[in-house]
Amino acid sequence: MSLRGLPDFGAPVLLDGAPAGYRGFGEPGLVLVPPRTIGIVRAADGHYAFEVERFRGRGDWPAPYAVLTMTLRAEHPLDDVLRVARADDAAARVAPTSLATGSIRLAGFFRVRDLDWDGLSPLTWSDRLTVEEYSVLRGAIEAAFPETTAAAVMEITGVAARANARATIDPAALSASLRALGEPGEPLSRADVVAWLRTHGMTGDRRVVDVTGDAPDEAALAAVLADRIRARWPGHRPPAAEAPGTWLWDLSEPIVTAREHAPAFPLFETYSAIAADIDAYVPPGVELDPVPAGWRTIDVLANLPTRQSGVVACGVDITAPPRPPARPQALTTTVELTGTGTGRTTLRLAPGEEPDLVRETWAVVADAAGAQELRGSRVPFHGERLSLRPTDFPVRAWSIDVEPALLDLAAVRVRIASAGPGPHDFDIAEPHADLAMPPAGDDAVTVELTSRADGRVLVLGPFAPAPLWIGRHLLPGWGPQRITVTSPGGDALVAVALRAESDDTGDGETVALTPASPVRVWRWFAADPFRAGYRFRVVPTGAAPGPWSDVRPHDEDLVVTPAGAPA
Repeated sequence: MSLRGLPDFGAPVLLDGAPAGYRGFGEPGLVLVPPRTIGIVRAADGHYAFEVERFRGRGDWPAPYAVLTMTLRAEHPLDDVLRVARADDAAARVAPTSLATGSIRLAGFFRVRDLDWDGLSPLTWSDRLTVEEYSVLRGAIEAAFPETTAAAVMEITGVAARANARATIDPAALSASLRALGEPGEPLSRADVVAWLRTHGMTGDRRVVDVTGDAPDEAALAAVLADRIRARWPGHRPPAAEAPGTWLWDLSEPIVTAREHAPAFPLFETYSAIAADIDAYVPPGVELDPVPAGWRTIDVLANLPTRQSGVVACGVDITAPPRPPARPQALTTTVELTGTGTGRTTLRLAPGEEPDLVRETWAVVADAAGAQELRGSRVPFHGERLSLRPTDFPVRAWSIDVEPALLDLAAVRVRIASAGPGPHDFDIAEPHADLAMPPAGDDAVTVELTSRADGRVLVLGPFAPAPLWIGRHLLPGWGPQRITVTSPGGDALVAVALRAESDDTGDGETVALTPASPVRVWRWFAADPFRAGYRFRVVPTGAAPGPWSDVRPHDEDLVVTPAGAPA
C-alpha cells in the first residue's frame, strides 16, 4: 500500500491552537481536513431528514420496538484551514479527508452505534431502538434540553508521527500496563495512553519503554509512541498478554495507523425544530401481524454518493441459502440502489426462520471503452437491516470539486492511470462529482483543462486519488497578479505601458520609472488561466510607442532600459 497522500499525523495544521488538518504524506502542499461538525441534513423547505417509527405486535410477538432513521452530513472547515495553510505555503491546497470508521452515542441511549461512513457524502443511518430508548429519545425531543447532544468518535487513517530515535520495548510489561488502564473491555482513548506514557511508561524504575537517539520532547515522543501502539493494537488495548522478549521500534519509519477524531454533534437546534412538528417526525405506530409466517422485509442503507460518475447502476444481491427440510431451495433477490442510497426487498423464508443471509454487492460501470459489471465479495449477515459502506462495493468513489468559474472557462477531464477494471476517463460538467475509481491500486490522477475560447490545454497533477478541489489555488496564473518593473538606468525617465495577455485592445496601464523611483509594482487581474501573462512596451517621450512585446509569464518581473529592450 502506498502511503502517499495519506494524512501525516506528524505534520498537523493548527486552527485556534488545535489540529484542524494534516499535510499529505509525500505531498506537503496538500492538507487533508477532517470534519468539524456533524449535523442532520435539512431540506430547502426546512424539514429535517429524521424519523422515528414505532412497531407493535397485535399479540405477544413481536415485542414492541422503534426504528430511528436520519441522514447525517459532515462539515469540513476547508476555507479556514486553507487560509492558515497558505500563510506557510502560497500554493497549498486542501481537501476533506475520509473517515475509516466511527460511532455515535445519542444522549440517553444505552449503547454506542457504529457508523459505516466515509464522512464525504451524506449518510442515511438507521437503527432499531428498544422501548426504553424510544421513550428517552421522545422525551429529549419534546423537552428540547439545551444540553442534549450526541457524542461522535470517528477514526482517521494516516501516517504515524515520527522521530529520529529507536525505542526498546518490554512487550509483556507494556501489554499488562495497557490492559490495566481504564475500564476492562472498553477501548482506550489516545489521550489516556499518551498520559500513561508520560507519567509511567517512559519514566521511573518501572518504565517499559527506553528511547535512544535524537528524541523530541516528552510530549511529542509520547505522541509518536501512542501512534505505534495504536497501529499494533486496535483501540490501544492489547487483547491478551504478549510473550516475554524485547521489541525494537524504529520511530523514524513511516507506518499506517489510526487516530481518534471527535467532531461536534449538536442536537439542541434540531430537536427544537422537530418538537414544533413532532407528528411529522414521529408518526403513529405500526401494528404487526402476530403470526411469524416467514415474510421478511430487508431494508438496505448504503453510504454512497448521490450522483457517482461512471456508474450506470449499482446494488446488492441478497441470498437466503437453503435451509432443508423446511426450505430446500435458495432464495435470491436484487436491490438496485437509487440516488438516495436506500432500497427495500422482501423474502419469503420458512415460518419462524431467522434472517441469516448473504449479500453480494455489484456495480455496472462505463466509459468510452464500454460497460462492464463488477462484483464484490459474498459476505454473510444477519437481520432485516443491511448497512453498506463505500468499501463494500467493487468500485471506490473519489470526490472532486471544481470552482464553478473554471467550468465556465474550460472543459475539465479527469484521467486515471490504471490497468485495473472500471472507468478511467471522466468529463466533469458540474461543480461536484463523485468518480467511480478502480477498486484498488496506487493510481495516478491527472486533470486536463481545455480552454473553451481557443482550445489551449493545461494539465494538472499527477495527484493521489484523494478528494480533490480544483480552483485558483492550483492555478497560480489565475486571479490577482503582481510584478515589479525596474529600470537600471541612471537619470533617465522611462515610461512603460503594460497590459494583461487577455486584454487584446487598449493602451494598457502606464508605469513611470524615475531616478527617485526606479522600481514600481504593477498589479492586474488575470481573468483567464490560459492567458495569464502580460505584454509591455516602452513609451518614448514625444514619440509614438513601439510594438507590444511577446507574452511574458505572469510571475516574471520586468527590467527595461530606456531603449525599450529588457535589460
